[in-house]
Amino acid sequence: MGADCTAGEGKLRTPTVAKRRTAPLGGARPAGVSSGAAVMIPEPPMTFPRALAGRLGPLVLLLALAGCAEPREELPVNTRLGGDFTLTDHNGGAFRLADQRGRVVLMFFGYTHCPDICPATLARVSQVYRNLRDAGDADRVQPLFITFDPARDTPEHLREYVPWFKANVIGLTGGEAEIRAVAEQYGVVFLKSGEGEPEYDFTHSDYVYLLDQQGRVRKLYPSDFNIDEVTDDVQSLL
Repeated sequence: MGADCTAGEGKLRTPTVAKRRTAPLGGARPAGVSSGAAVMIPEPPMTFPRALAGRLGPLVLLLALAGCAEPREELPVNTRLGGDFTLTDHNGGAFRLADQRGRVVLMFFGYTHCPDICPATLARVSQVYRNLRDAGDADRVQPLFITFDPARDTPEHLREYVPWFKANVIGLTGGEAEIRAVAEQYGVVFLKSGEGEPEYDFTHSDYVYLLDQQGRVRKLYPSDFNIDEVTDDVQSLL
């Protein structure tokens, strides 16, 4: 039964402190004690149970207060975004999101030629993964990187790129129509600039998606997310 945090009869009380007791002034007096003087009556000897209770009292109080802490609020399910999809992984095989049931997924859309935001975001995702690995939880977590540049981000290129982050990232690509369909499922916006030129880039949204073990979107993070926050959120879904 948990601790009751309200005041009242039968609830937690601060241990009372033993007070000095005096003998009544009337009656026989011990030799050498003048009339009207307070006579100290010795307390009973400190027994082991009493000594132990005195030491454990503060600890019991702390544990009781800890039991009164507010429970962590559950992350809501985003019903407007998400859904199953099939793309090609960095080994050239078919990848279905549904096959990740039982794992928490951290998913990010970008492209390997991105000069700054994409590699920086993947580096932060990788740090979250390392934190989870240190805690023994990494086996139930899967980072995904979905490119919207299939012309350059072939499976072979992704296979060279994702190991740099040392976080078991699966790189995903596919046909342009396939990638655009997945992006629309998750509300991802990207716009190619320099069309027809050998060097081009993309303007794009940069959210990281947290999916639970049933593949449902539970939270979106900006690219400069707090690493400890994401680590805690992932662990709350395991």
